[in-house]
Amino acid sequence: MQAKQIAKQHGMLSVEEVDLIYECCDMLPDKAVIVNIGAGAGTSTLAFLEKHTTCFVFEIDIEERPLAVQNTSKYHDRLARIRGKSQIVGKNWPFLVDCVFVDGSHTNEAVQGDIDSWLPKVKLGGIILFHDYDHRNVPGLTVIVDKAMTGYEVVGKERYLIAYSTNVLL
Repeated sequence: MQAKQIAKQHGMLSVEEVDLIYECCDMLPDKAVIVNIGAGAGTSTLAFLEKHTTCFVFEIDIEERPLAVQNTSKYHDRLARIRGKSQIVGKNWPFLVDCVFVDGSHTNEAVQGDIDSWLPKVKLGGIILFHDYDHRNVPGLTVIVDKAMTGYEVVGKERYLIAYSTNVLL
């Protein structure tokens, strides 16, 4: 799949992290609604669109960037791009979603804001993923995620990507 090729070229996501996204897609329902915070090169968006053939992805980023799906018109009817701060968009988001991929700003305030804004918007039994978890350059991210996600099941972890089910264990 093309997302794995882009992962090899850009290195923002590893091939193993793309595989984890694919695994998470298998856990999502038909016509899943996915929010991707921090589009970057577009590897994660492309992975969702390639693997989950009936999903709809909302990308949220503060910048317009050249994305992996830019020249792939077959996905344009399942993709919407929103420019803005993910925390503000999340607070105003009008409906529940099946999956959120968090890879926006990595400041402690922004990570906490994404969790506060988006975790309540994920359906029970949905998936929330955090990129750059356990990354040495952003140790605060791991601390914040660990605290916020206590009581949720880890459904996968690869390199710097961790995925949780929103089924509460406690």
